[in-house]
Amino acid sequence: MENGPITSAPIQRGRKSRMKIGFVSLDHLRDWHGTTRLIDQLAAEMAARRHEIVIIAHKGAASSKVPVSRREYPHELITLDLSDGPGRKTAREKIAASGMDVCAASVGNNLIMHMPGLLRGSGIPFVFGDPHDPRVRTFAGWQPYESYGTLNCADAIQTLLPEYIPFYPETLRPRVTEIGVPAPPPADIDLRR
Repeated sequence: MENGPITSAPIQRGRKSRMKIGFVSLDHLRDWHGTTRLIDQLAAEMAARRHEIVIIAHKGAASSKVPVSRREYPHELITLDLSDGPGRKTAREKIAASGMDVCAASVGNNLIMHMPGLLRGSGIPFVFGDPHDPRVRTFAGWQPYESYGTLNCADAIQTLLPEYIPFYPETLRPRVTEIGVPAPPPADIDLRR
């Protein structure tokens, strides 16, 4: 497999009045945790700004952990079966047919590692939100090489703090942008967890 960003052209800066934004929320139908809540909030806010929303979820049985009180917003739901070869082929076809302008993901579970391969050749830029301190590369069951492999395929990487940028490998730094949170965490929260 090729190394480096998924699309060969740099991400175009500027505004498009309406975009079709894909949010990878693989646990969307199965669990309700920080990542699924964040994606739900982002998707609702982007829909309120008149963007088209695509939620990409892992195919699986719905869980009672997912609240019915989720925010309501118009969206297309694409479910992917990432468990076998034929499922991944169908997933690529669904993604290619979606017409997304951009696909955004954050750490949720290690099924995110499938996304670069599914997006490769589609022309859809892959933006990865990395909420963790880059010095700590074991999260959500990932091994360090798995997270760096996924980050290496991202066209753009979002990190929370500017002081994190020097800790990314030099080859990734040109793609890293700091987009912080509006309120700092409480002082007693360990940011390295």
